[in-house]
Amino acid sequence: MKVLDPSPQLAHVPIDQIKRRFEREVKYQQALHHPNIVSIVDVDTNNNPPYCVMEFATGGTLAKDLAFDHTLAGNPKPALFDILSGLDFLAKKGIIHRDLKPQNVLKFLNSDGTFRYAISDFGLMDPGATDSTTLTVTGAQGGTAFYAAPELMQDFSRATVRADIYSFGAILHDIFVAQPRIPYTKLTASPPIGPILEKCTETNPSRRYASISELREDLFAALSTAQLFFTSSKEQRAVELLGEHRDLSSDEWDKIFLALDENEAKSTANDNIFRALRNEHIVQLNQDSLQLVKSLGMRYCKFAMSQGFEFSYCDIISAKLETLFAIGDIELKAFVLLALLELGVSHNRWAVERAFYHRTMADADANVINRFLLEVQVRGYPIKMRIQHLLVSISANAEFFHSLLKAALA
Repeated sequence: MKVLDPSPQLAHVPIDQIKRRFEREVKYQQALHHPNIVSIVDVDTNNNPPYCVMEFATGGTLAKDLAFDHTLAGNPKPALFDILSGLDFLAKKGIIHRDLKPQNVLKFLNSDGTFRYAISDFGLMDPGATDSTTLTVTGAQGGTAFYAAPELMQDFSRATVRADIYSFGAILHDIFVAQPRIPYTKLTASPPIGPILEKCTETNPSRRYASISELREDLFAALSTAQLFFTSSKEQRAVELLGEHRDLSSDEWDKIFLALDENEAKSTANDNIFRALRNEHIVQLNQDSLQLVKSLGMRYCKFAMSQGFEFSYCDIISAKLETLFAIGDIELKAFVLLALLELGVSHNRWAVERAFYHRTMADADANVINRFLLEVQVRGYPIKMRIQHLLVSISANAEFFHSLLKAALA
């Protein structure tokens, strides 16, 4: 239970105004439905004092885990990628947390015995608060000093997604450095995490990661222990080019497609190349050649449906599929839908399943849905079984699907 407890600095503010702010902040969190966002199950703003009740965190908090073992038993990936999944969901909704810290990341036991981490307390925290929940003055400095971005020192209302990225960087510091730090400064560490930590905590927000997706890709690559084995010099060169983090020339893209073609001719998987591919590569190629980006996209959809992936990697694949959906023609969009559905259901990855669900709702393009259903029919794809799994998995309602999809499922 979180009870409204205004801080002394709000003594001059009418209590009705404070209550309205409390109600608004709680309603933001109540309206969000995502496994990595803590659910609010009850609210009473008429009570004195007003309160809200959240789902019970059976596993405590990330702060508790870090106090026991700052390395999280040498496997911080589940916690870190759950946090990023929640932050990504918030960013796409245009919502900034503003007070991300280990105390606000709660731990829940899943039905299969695994744990998930979820974000709580949306901007309700007093600038100096620790575990108590109070409200801040609109525009006042905010956040918790050891996790807040420097720009929040001047104006809490200036927060953007890059402020949340700074706070995430501070959590990285807790895990990989675990030493005292000076608040509001740029943080560093040894490779491979060092460059990521530095970019997260740049004091100038414009120098930080521009998106959660970009940060997630770099972090996954840094934490990956898989050793790459190349099947040819062409494949190795393609991976090197994609790893240079810059726009590629037409000749360089030709080299990448030659490597893709050669692997396909040998029935060799293109995993190495597609793991090196980044969202910005897709955007750049789309600007240069619509035909090439479609060719790349169709191959990437096949890759996304072809095998089992590490759980946290599913979100990275999904982000690229969503980029392809945004820029693709009707055929590519249809293949992206198929890839999202198969990837999400086969891995039971809720975020990916929701990505499919939200792109097949009543307002979806009928041409895309028709093309998707044609592909389902041609492939003999078990659409009813997959959709039923999805609806149960994310507690969704089939009534919100596009009418064409509902008819096909009837």
